[in-house]
Amino acid sequence: MKIGLIGYLGGRLYGDTHRALNFGALVAHGSESIRSVVINDKTFIGPLLWYGLYRHAGVAGLTTFNVLCFLALCAAGYRLGRDRYDGPTRAIALLLFAFYVGTHRNIVAGEPDDNLAALLFTVGVLTYLEARRPLLAGLAMGVGFLFKFWIPIFAIGFALFLVRQRLWRDLGWALAGMALPFLLVNLVDGMASFRCLLISIDKQHGFSNWSSLGFKLFSTGLLPMAVVTTLVWWRRRTEFRTLFWLLSIVYPAYVVLNRDAFAASFVLMLSMVFGSFLLAEGLQAIVRRLPRRMQSGALASVLATYLLVTSAVTYHNLYRDAQPVVLNQDPAQTRHMFGVYLLDKP
Repeated sequence: MKIGLIGYLGGRLYGDTHRALNFGALVAHGSESIRSVVINDKTFIGPLLWYGLYRHAGVAGLTTFNVLCFLALCAAGYRLGRDRYDGPTRAIALLLFAFYVGTHRNIVAGEPDDNLAALLFTVGVLTYLEARRPLLAGLAMGVGFLFKFWIPIFAIGFALFLVRQRLWRDLGWALAGMALPFLLVNLVDGMASFRCLLISIDKQHGFSNWSSLGFKLFSTGLLPMAVVTTLVWWRRRTEFRTLFWLLSIVYPAYVVLNRDAFAASFVLMLSMVFGSFLLAEGLQAIVRRLPRRMQSGALASVLATYLLVTSAVTYHNLYRDAQPVVLNQDPAQTRHMFGVYLLDKP
C-alpha cells in the first residue's frame, strides 16, 4: 500500500521535506554556514544527508530510505513483542502500527528525519531491554535527537521508567549517552544547534489553540490511545508493560501540557511502536467478551474497518498536502519561504 501511494504521488512530498532539502542545499552550496543559520526542530545533519541523497537519487532515493526505515521499525516491533506477547497479539500490534495514519504519512511523503529518529530511539529501547546496556541505549536515542528535537519527549518516558524501577546507575549512563551526540555536534557548529533547540522550544510552546488541540486529540487517536493503553497497563503492570505504557503516554501528555498538537500524527508513529501492543491486548480483551462463535468475525471486522478508515484519511491528507519538490536558487527566497532562521538577526 505504501509503495502504491508513493507511486500515486509521483514525486510529491510534504512541506517539511521541502524545507529540509532547501536548507541542505543552502549549506551544501556554501550560501550559509552551519554556524550562522539553523532550521526548526532538527540539527543540520539530516538536511545535509537528505539533500545529498536527493541529488544522487532524487525523490525515489528519499522514499526508498523511508520504506527501509519502515521495514526496520516493523522488525524492531516484532522483536519487542517476541518473548513478551503471543503471535496473534504481535500480529495485531504490527498491523495497528503499520497502518496508522502517521506511519503512512511519514513513510510515503514525510521527512527521513522522522523515520530515522523513530528507528534510532526504538533501537535504543531494544538495546536496553535485550542487553541492559544503558550507555549504548542512550547513545542511540541521542543520535536520534540530532534528527528530530521531539525525541527528548520520549526520552522522558524512558527516564521515568528507570526512576520507577529505581535503576539510578542505569539512568545516569543513559542520560550521559543521550547528551553526548548533541554536545559533540555543538562543538562542530559553534552552539548553533543549541540555539536552534531554544528557538524550536519557544516556537512550539502554545502553538495550537484549544479548539484545534481538542480536534487533534480525537482525530489523530491521541486521547483514545492514551485511555486504552492506560486501562490495559493498569490491569497488568509488568515491567515491560510499564515501559511500553510510558513511551506511549508521554507524547499525549506533552501535547496537552505544551499545547502543541500540530505534528501529532507524525510524532505519534513512535508512540504506536510501543502502544500498539497494549492496544492489541485491549482489543482482544473486548472481543473475548463476545460469544466464542462471534470472536473471529468481530476481530476481523474491527481490523478491516481500521485499515479502511486510516487508509482513506491518509489518501485525503496526501492528496491535499503533498507538493512537488522545488529547490530555490535564491538563498534569500529559501530563508523566507522555508522558515530558515539566521542566528545573527532577530
